[in-house]
Amino acid sequence: MATAILRLVWKVDFPIKEDYFLTFDDGPSDLTKDLIKVLRDNEKNAIFFLLGQKLGSYDLSMYEGYQIACHGYRHVNFALMDPYRTYLEFNKAIKAFEKAGIKPKYFRAPYGLYNLTLLYLIKKSNMKPFQWDYLLGDWNLEEDNILYKKIKEKANNKHVLVLHDGTEGSAAMKAKEKMLEELTRFLNDERKSKENNY
Repeated sequence: MATAILRLVWKVDFPIKEDYFLTFDDGPSDLTKDLIKVLRDNEKNAIFFLLGQKLGSYDLSMYEGYQIACHGYRHVNFALMDPYRTYLEFNKAIKAFEKAGIKPKYFRAPYGLYNLTLLYLIKKSNMKPFQWDYLLGDWNLEEDNILYKKIKEKANNKHVLVLHDGTEGSAAMKAKEKMLEELTRFLNDERKSKENNY
């Protein structure tokens, strides 16, 4: 119920200026630095939703110029948690981000699933829940051009898209590398198309 209501109202707090907006979950990872370079080369904004347990393993300066948001501490399903376990898990995330010197503005729960306790804790921590318009299934390792076509189809109408630069949950090994390959090609083609129209 909490998630269903949230999906109807969350976007009011995040007006989209671009044709579409990219978000990335489950990082950081060994791929993130290359991903950010691709985004910078194409002058593309994005928000990165990071897992607290990973923050101490990477140089977070690579995110300079991009917004970091909270994806929890571990990749867990909050909808299946009771209030006490929700509090413990949320608190671990907050402490990990504080230790890293990061005060996130947004929180996206793994799987996009919330409970009422989590929504209360997010608000109490002066964050806002952040959902999406389209999950693109990039945790699956698909044939060439499949993800490219999905991105091209949905990258419009102020849509917020979710991609993954980390391998969590049921994600296939090498899926994130395939995501970067397909996204890079899409952004390069998009940039060239705009340049040709000027």
